Amino acid sequence: MKRILAFAILAAMMLALAIPASAVKDVTANKFTPVIDGVLDDGYNGPYDIDTPHFDDEGNPEDRPAGAATGKVWMAWDDTSIYYYIEVYDTTPNHDDGAEDECVELYFDWNNGHHDSDEGSDEAPMWQLKVGPVDPDALYGYTRDGGGANWGQGSYFEEYSEWFVGPLNGSYNNGYIVEIKVSPPSDIITLSEGKVITTDYQLADNMEGAGRTCITFFDHIGAGINDNDRWNTSAYLQARLTLGGPPQAAVVEEEPEPMGGGEEADAQVVVPKATPTGDSAVMFIVLAAVLAGAFVVTKKVRTRA
Repeated sequence: MKRILAFAILAAMMLALAIPASAVKDVTANKFTPVIDGVLDDGYNGPYDIDTPHFDDEGNPEDRPAGAATGKVWMAWDDTSIYYYIEVYDTTPNHDDGAEDECVELYFDWNNGHHDSDEGSDEAPMWQLKVGPVDPDALYGYTRDGGGANWGQGSYFEEYSEWFVGPLNGSYNNGYIVEIKVSPPSDIITLSEGKVITTDYQLADNMEGAGRTCITFFDHIGAGINDNDRWNTSAYLQARLTLGGPPQAAVVEEEPEPMGGGEEADAQVVVPKATPTGDSAVMFIVLAAVLAGAFVVTKKVRTRA
């Protein structure tokens, strides 16, 4: 019997390891209104890593040079806006060469149109916003709403955005911070708890001082997709941003006073335990199912004996 149970446990572990990682990142923004000042407020949810390489035209991940920029993103939202706090870790700063070559880019497929062309639609337009240290006071962007590509700088995107760009830990040699508020018009989308938005985030890195060297994404799978197809949101944008509830407050538990009337014990902060999500949840379910099967088999063997 012990051999059967041991074999079942081993099989469950091997099966769990064989499960491929999900191609889609599901992330959540806390309902919270931060101040756009380059300071990470406690109400943000995160961090999430921005570390996925760009893919070539054949769908293979491109080699990311040593020292290429990576980053982390935190997220929040309220009834009018979505907020991001992004730290870019970049030790090869070239902040005087090309606003598109050294920047953070945000993609939104409002209302999840999942377009397979570059047109977009009135009901589910697509936005791409760019901001970075080369020209920190300017916001660039594209919008696609069924009428083709509209490249813009200034009034259109600035009307719906507020942002901060500054050095990381006091020096651009460490990288930079982008904090941005995006307020889509209410006739495009209504922000509400539980709403899911298809999105992605990109870091462009100018490592040599002569143009864009590499691109790093949050969740770009990119099979067969190249830069000219970046508006093909059915394949290009993969991350799903869920507008969640307010930040979860830590639970404070006070220990009882020591016997004999000593000093009060210090309050203990207990952080709520995370529940398994994504691939970890799948592996947990598979493991539980295999163990349950092993239990049934063992019981039958014992009954026959």
